[in-house]
Amino acid sequence: MATRSPRSGIGARGRRPELPAFCRTRRSTTLVSITSLRELQRLLLLVLLFQLSTLLLVITGLGPGV
Repeated sequence: MATRSPRSGIGARGRRPELPAFCRTRRSTTLVSITSLRELQRLLLLVLLFQLSTLLLVITGLGPGV
């Protein structure tokens, strides 16, 4: 009767396989809150309003001419 070596079989304990380096390194995650998105949206609206008002001033002739 042949005996199995202690490192073979289903319940064998041995050296576990290692993951590749890119799987082991931990990447930093960046969380974006709803508040920061709302602030960004308000800033974008403010910039668009400024551009629109400047365009209207140039069209009406009150702004600097080109």
